[in-house]
Amino acid sequence: MLGRDPEHAPHTVVMWYLMRELTAPELRVLLRAVWTNVELPSRILETHYRLAMFRDAGFVTDDAQRAIAVRRRSLTVWRGATPRYSKGMSWTLDIDHARRFAHRELTVFGCDDAAVFKAKVPRQHVLVMFFGRRAESEVVVNPRTLRGSAEPRMVETAA
Repeated sequence: MLGRDPEHAPHTVVMWYLMRELTAPELRVLLRAVWTNVELPSRILETHYRLAMFRDAGFVTDDAQRAIAVRRRSLTVWRGATPRYSKGMSWTLDIDHARRFAHRELTVFGCDDAAVFKAKVPRQHVLVMFFGRRAESEVVVNPRTLRGSAEPRMVETAA
């Protein structure tokens, strides 16, 4: 059912979650499927729903061994976005991917202030790590923790 209309899948998962129809392992599987199959999932669901589901699911990954190796310390993560969205949930371990996202903001969405941001995130604030499907080395963090030493810093502009 989730595969037929991936853009509506996040809403279906939230509905099941709110109705308490999912166990934590089921929620982990569904979040992995939804997050990796929907373009811009963070723009579809409100932050409080995403944070609640990720909190209840526990850490989510598509490569446990690689995630364990990477999560042993704070992570340096990158994000291509506008300053307004610099504290989003989705980041990457690869600066080149962040550059591509910043360039997309500039060319596709017409955002002339698109840039690459860098943050150092303590491992306990990392909710998700995906390495496979889109090969983006995606790291999903709790955006409410991006302050103090984890505050995103602009490192380059997309223009």
